[in-house]
Amino acid sequence: MEAVKHSFLGLSPLDTQTDQLLLRALLGTEEKLAAPRVVELLALQQGLSACVCLHGSHVLSHADSTKPDAAEFQRQAPDIARQLRGLAPLIGIEGAETFTLNAGGRLLTFCFPGDSIIGVLHDAEPSTGMRDKITLIARELARMLG
Repeated sequence: MEAVKHSFLGLSPLDTQTDQLLLRALLGTEEKLAAPRVVELLALQQGLSACVCLHGSHVLSHADSTKPDAAEFQRQAPDIARQLRGLAPLIGIEGAETFTLNAGGRLLTFCFPGDSIIGVLHDAEPSTGMRDKITLIARELARMLG
């Protein structure tokens, strides 16, 4: 029996790195992802307008330049994240990984997977599953950076 040729099916070798598989599925892309691109694609998700990722002294961010709150969020996110991380144990939610809060009329979600912090600015109330999607992407992004 002749060997099956896969090229006519449009198949290509699969990258089996878990972070790549899950991230590509969650972000709806087939490209090989690097951390800056993950941040950009997360910021471009429907209902979001900005994303900031803090890892050590590195900051990755992307914002929709047509939305004035997005640039302001990029600037403020590191300070908000540090304050939120310090506040969590004081209000009894130290073990929580993901927080969504309404601050100054803006809806924000921050995730704290490991040594990374990922924050996003919402345009509106998150759709069903959006918080979970943000959390999963944040975990994989933290692994990618770790």
